[in-house]
Amino acid sequence: MIRTTTATTAMFAATLVGLTVLAQPANAEVYKGEATASLNVRSFPTPAAELLSVLKKGTKVTIACKVEGPEVDGNRFWYRVQSGNTWRYAAARNIEDAGKSPHYCNLGPPDGQVTAKPSVKLRTTPSLDGAAAGSLKYGAKLNAICKVSGDEVGGNDRWYQLYDGRWLTARYVKNLNGIVPEFCR
Repeated sequence: MIRTTTATTAMFAATLVGLTVLAQPANAEVYKGEATASLNVRSFPTPAAELLSVLKKGTKVTIACKVEGPEVDGNRFWYRVQSGNTWRYAAARNIEDAGKSPHYCNLGPPDGQVTAKPSVKLRTTPSLDGAAAGSLKYGAKLNAICKVSGDEVGGNDRWYQLYDGRWLTARYVKNLNGIVPEFCR
């Protein structure tokens, strides 16, 4: 996940427009692939994120790692791919691996904790009209991909998208470690 933080590690190399851009460490394993269709490159691993570029079918890509996210044509994996001098995300559904499958990305520590008692409902969209999609219990820790504005809940219109594609209102999430998810767009 791309996050604004003050941490300094081998993974953090540059800051661009307020986002910490993840760079591939010199000694990390990289993977190769090829776009099997037009490949949308996004700021976060979700179709809700900003579309940064589109690569043509047949374009060779360098892959750092994978995360699970919202499904694209039945595939829940997203690859962190090199886009110029930065690392962004593309749906694995449209990339054919050239060799072994990439390892999972390190998401880091949880960036939120549920404050609703006894639990908070998860939704299929960032809306109270979205179908119920389970719940998280009070105290559950989570990692959010990014946030959007949606239906207001208790004076807060922010909704967080989780890596499994479900949404929850930010009204019932305490941000941890000073990390607040970036806007999807």
